[in-house]
Amino acid sequence: MSTPLDTYDEYKNWVWLNHQRQVPVEADKMNIQAQSLRDHVRRAVCELIGNGAGYDGFLIDVSNPLNPTIKAGSLFIAGYKLDLEEDTLYFEQPSVISAPAITHPAEGLYYLSLTEEEIDSTDDPQIVDPLLAIECVKPHRLKWIVKYKASPFTLPNPSANEYTMSLYLTSSTPPFSNLDLRNSGVVKAGSNTRYEDREGGRLGGGHGHWLVDTWVVTLPSGDPDYISSDFQTVMDDVIERLRAVEGGVVLASAKGGGLSTGTYGVLTGNINGSNRVYDLPDKYVPGSLHVYVNTSRLSPDGDDYVETSPSTKRFTMEIAPETDSIIIVDYIKDVT
Repeated sequence: MSTPLDTYDEYKNWVWLNHQRQVPVEADKMNIQAQSLRDHVRRAVCELIGNGAGYDGFLIDVSNPLNPTIKAGSLFIAGYKLDLEEDTLYFEQPSVISAPAITHPAEGLYYLSLTEEEIDSTDDPQIVDPLLAIECVKPHRLKWIVKYKASPFTLPNPSANEYTMSLYLTSSTPPFSNLDLRNSGVVKAGSNTRYEDREGGRLGGGHGHWLVDTWVVTLPSGDPDYISSDFQTVMDDVIERLRAVEGGVVLASAKGGGLSTGTYGVLTGNINGSNRVYDLPDKYVPGSLHVYVNTSRLSPDGDDYVETSPSTKRFTMEIAPETDSIIIVDYIKDVT
């Protein structure tokens, strides 16, 4: 199948057009070069970021099911970044397309419809050249709208120049009640988008920024003073806060010379050259325990220690640590 001259054929793997001297540059070749650059950038965005949104961007708030709110923020789809400056009601979207009626307020699928369309001087008079009085270029712009779809809750197949992406599902049938689908990676691309058979990489893989968007750290005020306190004071406080997080990584330690006392969580068990059994402050997830003796990490699976009973907080050393040893462990707290 041949490709028209004014269409970029990415399967040729062209990355640049080197125009020759004294040879007229035709518009179709400039279009191919522009498409090549654009598509390579979009592929990179898809691979590095993927489809989805951080924070509340394009989240559907169905507190008012008759006219839900689309939350302000950004969303990535097929290498494009869409921005919504302020919270917007479903029936007041900034689109010339009318939003579909909400036929069953208690349940339905909300999804994004995105198209790339060519515009002319009737849409934007500034594209007319003032000297030639003609349209010298044909700009393309993105047009999006959030749509509602009643049962069955499947993402509609897009038109030739359209992308569709699932955003939110509300249903009276658990567990499908109020599901945020923005980062589920459910995206479909139309037959003329050049993405219809290119849903690899992060396309369909969710939003690659979830770690940055989710883990927001706010330094507390008061004691310790995180600006002027010494390092050990700050670290002790940070470790204590980590221990308070359910299911988070927890540290515990013990010092040699009798009953264990820890800088972090208390590791119970004598360090006297003969005791091999120790108890953690918490139940731990099997396979998550790491043990260090005098800064050396030990080997699990019976070589140096055994996770005797995670449900009762216990582990057993193969060789009893010497009296002056320091034991430090980390593990994932079992909150089940």
